[in-house]
Amino acid sequence: MLCMLCISVSHAKNNNKEFIKIIKAHDVSAVAKELPESAEEKDFWLAVLNNNPITDKFAADIQKGKGAEKQALEAYNRMRAYNYKADVEIVEDLRGFCDTLVMDMGLPAHIFELNVILDPTPNAFAVLTNDGFAICLNSGLFDALEYDYLRIMAVTAHEFAHGAFFHHIRKEYEVAKKERKDKILGGIATGLTAASAGLDAYTAGLTGQEYDSSVYEKRIAKIADDMKQSSIKFRYKYGRESELEADLAAIRFMQFIGHPEKYIEALQMISSSPDYFWADEDSDHPSTAYRVEFLNFAIDNPQYGYEVKTKQLTDW
Repeated sequence: MLCMLCISVSHAKNNNKEFIKIIKAHDVSAVAKELPESAEEKDFWLAVLNNNPITDKFAADIQKGKGAEKQALEAYNRMRAYNYKADVEIVEDLRGFCDTLVMDMGLPAHIFELNVILDPTPNAFAVLTNDGFAICLNSGLFDALEYDYLRIMAVTAHEFAHGAFFHHIRKEYEVAKKERKDKILGGIATGLTAASAGLDAYTAGLTGQEYDSSVYEKRIAKIADDMKQSSIKFRYKYGRESELEADLAAIRFMQFIGHPEKYIEALQMISSSPDYFWADEDSDHPSTAYRVEFLNFAIDNPQYGYEVKTKQLTDW
């Protein structure tokens, strides 16, 4: 038992080091966390969006419009052209609820739209649109969260962060860079394999041994398959950093309004849904347990954060 306790303590310490690193790299700005008591919800999001060095750097990188940047922009435009409304059933009777939620949260309604859709799974997601992005809250989410307004608000904050921080196109950019790197590495590996095959064929000719080319054909096929599988796994889920970045934005907003526990409750209550907060051995997506531990650490250790220069807040 003592051994197990030591392992548990060691694991926690290792996580703490990682948590500090993540917070320093992906937390909201000090400006957002140090707003005066008179500040409103709108001021929080203004401070977050106006002081985000990650999105600023990404915007500068993507404007290069070459190579991986061009590939990411093409994928972004395809996603924007997708009409998500053709595949969902929007609950129009809850339009007033959505408008009220957006207003209560102080979110910039002109860059996104919020809908409740008829779907029994406890889920929520953000999709790109021609005008910005949209957040969809499944009707099943309300039941899973016991119709708690603050829990629904917390999940909405998480999804808003995904859209506002350009996580969709950032993901495509990461994929494009990885695919280009894999193509180069795959070409090198294939070339080395082919060279090895040629050397073996030459050696076999000199020694009179039988040469089996199928061994190398299978090896080249495996290299190609590994590259393809790597791309697939990398593409279709938000990466670890994006999820934790959205988690930090959500928990900081809930701290701002005085109810950080509501986001943690929401995570735990929805974690049974494999489509939302899942743990996958083939993905770097963090498990619910990891996320809850991380968020509790962020709450309990306010001394850690991402420091950026203050910018003047402008209205929506």
